[in-house]
Amino acid sequence: MKSYLLSAMVFKHSGSTIDAFHRSFPNDWLLWEPGGWRAPANSTVQVQVMSPTPVPADGEALVFPMIATEGQMTLGRGPGVDVAINDGTLSQKHLLFMTDATGFWTVRDAGSRNGSWLNGVKLVTGQPVELENKGRIKAASVMLTYYTPAGLIQRMRGS
Repeated sequence: MKSYLLSAMVFKHSGSTIDAFHRSFPNDWLLWEPGGWRAPANSTVQVQVMSPTPVPADGEALVFPMIATEGQMTLGRGPGVDVAINDGTLSQKHLLFMTDATGFWTVRDAGSRNGSWLNGVKLVTGQPVELENKGRIKAASVMLTYYTPAGLIQRMRGS
């Protein structure tokens, strides 16, 4: 699935009207908040700095357009998920997002090992919970925020 650096989206689209942004990107968004990352077990991680440009101390946010295949989108660190985040605290298939014909999204824990929360409330495995703009999702130690197109424009503008 395609993803974008939030800073690049801010540079290119923060001055857009909500209608213009929605025409270009008619989908809702899932934002991976900057923060800690844990390497999966049995992996080798090598980091090489390729640019003198300083990286923000808390990292860079990444946004994913929420595009459903047959009404759903999966997130985890395993093969075959729609949104792959290779964090060792995530399960292979951690979250399941579903949408209906009206465009409303729900989230459910897919039986994860380390649990999931929406706005501080633990998700029950398999039980869908409706998402609202600025909904904060914690999948194990990975922090995500759900945005509508208008909500993402507001985030990009800092309001």
